[in-house]
Amino acid sequence: MIGESTISAKMRGAHLGMDASDAEEKAATDTSGSSGGGLSAFIVRVLEQLSMSAWLPAGLLAASVTLLVWFRSHGRVDLAAAVSGIAADRWGFLVLVIPLLLVATMITQAFSFIAIRALEGYWRGSGLVALCRELLIRRHLRRQTNLSRRRRQETERAFGIARPRMLEAGWSRFVVVRFEQDALGIEAGLGSEPDVQGEKLSSKDQKILKFASWRTFCDPWRLAKIDLLIKEEQRYPEPRRMMPTKLGNILRSTEDTLDTADGDLEGLVVRRKHLLPGRLQRDHDHYRTRLDMYAMFVFIGGFLAVLTPLMLIGKVSDWWAIAITSGIFVVLGLAGYQAAIASAEAYCGILREIDRRTRQSYGC
Repeated sequence: MIGESTISAKMRGAHLGMDASDAEEKAATDTSGSSGGGLSAFIVRVLEQLSMSAWLPAGLLAASVTLLVWFRSHGRVDLAAAVSGIAADRWGFLVLVIPLLLVATMITQAFSFIAIRALEGYWRGSGLVALCRELLIRRHLRRQTNLSRRRRQETERAFGIARPRMLEAGWSRFVVVRFEQDALGIEAGLGSEPDVQGEKLSSKDQKILKFASWRTFCDPWRLAKIDLLIKEEQRYPEPRRMMPTKLGNILRSTEDTLDTADGDLEGLVVRRKHLLPGRLQRDHDHYRTRLDMYAMFVFIGGFLAVLTPLMLIGKVSDWWAIAITSGIFVVLGLAGYQAAIASAEAYCGILREIDRRTRQSYGC
């Protein structure tokens, strides 16, 4: 059989323009690959199905469970001794951790999408779940209202300081009124001063309105406070679209600004991602992978925080060590949530770029 496959490989090589030595080398490679593929090829195929975003959370889960098992079996929480003891028995470590790592990776990959949806606030159910959803939405609505009120107050205070400076610089009263209307979001003609139409302004005033800004006359630290409030306010969608979580509101507010999404955010990416250059496509995949990974960190941190006392109480006498270990996992989960928010903001920037390029392509 091997001889026949070698002969047929030579014939294919001759047909493709390969010389005899190249054909023999390729035939040997094909033969060795077919005879030695077995288990290794199966493992490779399994690993190819696992995404990169699942490996790091799974590694954390596998390593943490291994440490907790050592703490439980030895009756004390001693990280240095646990690492030394595990490293001393390398084969036992490999036999224990590798299957655990593979199983954990498959689990984290299977639940990564569910984890993101849960962190966004898509919670089904009634009773306590519905009550929590309602209370959190009310909380975000109050915060949105407070942000809007504080932003307006800070803008009024900053503009009140900048107004005399603008007048001293020779700007007309009408220009100052127009800038005040824009800064405070007042519709034309509804302020304390009458609105002025563009044709009634001098050419100097029109140039000032087009190229200048009242912020030039404002203190930088006041502008920094206003910009921070504006950024926080922009993280929220319209009140009727409010979500119970901060992550959900960031993604929802971006979704509502996309003109070409039509309520289908995932479909937009699938249909229009090719419009991005290669670098932005890689950035999209990078931030999406990070979002998946950090979302799993949240739930793994919470799971380990609960698992720690369940495994160690009654086996480890040091309550402080148990509490500190569980607290570390809580902090890890909270840090994962903040990292997920940062990744979501970067991911939303890519989505806005996809939307912009789609509108350009179709002349919208």
